[in-house]
Amino acid sequence: MVEVVAIFSNVSVLIVVMKTPPLHTLTLLFVLNLCTTDLLHSLFVTPFFLASSGQGAWTYGTVACDVTGFLDSLFTYSSIATICVISVERYYSIVRPMVHAAHMTLVTALSVIAFIWIQAVCLAVAPLVGWNRYVFDPQQLQCTYDWMARGSGKSYVIVISCWYFYIPACVVLVMYSCIYSAAMKASRQVLPQPSPLMPEGQPTSSPVLNGNTKDPIDLANGQKIFVITTADAEAGPSTSDDGGRHKSATNKQDQTQKTHTQVSESLKATKTLMLVVGVFLLTWGPYFTVSTIVAILGVSSQLKLAIGPLKCLAHISFAINAFVYGWLNRQVRLELMRTLRHSYRSICHQEAEGSDIELRAIEEDSKGLPPVENFYQFLERTATPDCRAASRNPKEVKSERENKTL
Repeated sequence: MVEVVAIFSNVSVLIVVMKTPPLHTLTLLFVLNLCTTDLLHSLFVTPFFLASSGQGAWTYGTVACDVTGFLDSLFTYSSIATICVISVERYYSIVRPMVHAAHMTLVTALSVIAFIWIQAVCLAVAPLVGWNRYVFDPQQLQCTYDWMARGSGKSYVIVISCWYFYIPACVVLVMYSCIYSAAMKASRQVLPQPSPLMPEGQPTSSPVLNGNTKDPIDLANGQKIFVITTADAEAGPSTSDDGGRHKSATNKQDQTQKTHTQVSESLKATKTLMLVVGVFLLTWGPYFTVSTIVAILGVSSQLKLAIGPLKCLAHISFAINAFVYGWLNRQVRLELMRTLRHSYRSICHQEAEGSDIELRAIEEDSKGLPPVENFYQFLERTATPDCRAASRNPKEVKSERENKTL
């Protein structure tokens, strides 16, 4: 089930982003790389894991074990590194937009993606050239690097755990914490709102013009208006108490509504950031933590039993990442729903076409345009006179003939 969800979610995001020009942004370029990595893992690594789970052993030989172990490490390292890069890119785009605009170009983004893959290849090849090794682990039910190795192989486990979990986890936490702090700071800032343009001679108010008030603007109809900020409006006395009370009540209502909106947006931002950070920490954290403990302190029977379920939990991230980094994007989500709805109608619902035609006919008729006729209207209009007469009452046909004779 997780395999199907992983393939569907990643393929859907890839198709929607690639076929929609407005979504061709640098941020979504990293999301495309993430979805590509997760999709490749789901296609070339997970099937061997499922087969080994059913058989309880590895039956494909040493070469196949090395290949699948290499691919598992390659796609895992690339996926985690991309998640880390996305957090940094979002920090600069939100908190430091000027720096982001000056330095984040297409060449820079492609260079970062190339670096992600190069360093992933280098560390994934290491067990093939003597630094650790790829073996079939009966607890994880797949070929992976020897996480119980001693000597030089032990250092590989520690380096991988630090480079691909502890450092990325710190980066992700710091970046999204800064984003959250900036978002909360921005939500607490209440900027003065300009008041409506007040025509000269309007009886409801008569603002006192001070040094901050701009010169009156002459309109084409001979009237003059003054652009008065909120501070100026509050400084000037009102000639109508009722109007002042009404304006005060309106301002309080607007301020209350704005406060509720800010709280709602803050809660939404908090939930989103907690989801992004939580998915990464909860899926990969337990596995790399146990691997580090085993590499430093040694293996125990409890850890052996735990490593298998923890690796399965880590595999879930390949299915969830597309939802977290793709579907949470409003534009991606709307375009995806539009694509799915269009495909559903075109493939499974031919009747929906007739409904759309009738709806368009009603809309065009309401605009005074010739209505778009449906299939039955077309048959009625194009039927021969004999066919129409045959479908009518014989008495009506006889009466019509008598009238023509007269």
